[in-house]
Amino acid sequence: MEMTMFWVGLAIVAAFGMLCFFLSRRLTCRLRSVTSGIAVEGCCIRRYSSEGSEGSTSCDHVHTFTTLDGQYIEFEEDAVLLQPGDTVTAR
Repeated sequence: MEMTMFWVGLAIVAAFGMLCFFLSRRLTCRLRSVTSGIAVEGCCIRRYSSEGSEGSTSCDHVHTFTTLDGQYIEFEEDAVLLQPGDTVTAR
């Protein structure tokens, strides 16, 4: 019984360690892209609301920017409150 508890405990610790490693690596990659990416100026072009399945409403924004090589990029984000025409920084 004691040996079984040891191996179960060891498996839980190993699983937790792998989860921590995965999450810290993901965070490191995101921080690296924010701190070392090339910043370009973009614009909020549209804001719209959408209703969720439980009746909650979320506000989504559509942003656009042009890369240094001239490629036009459009992306959606729901984390900030902006008005159409507001300037944003994209990396």
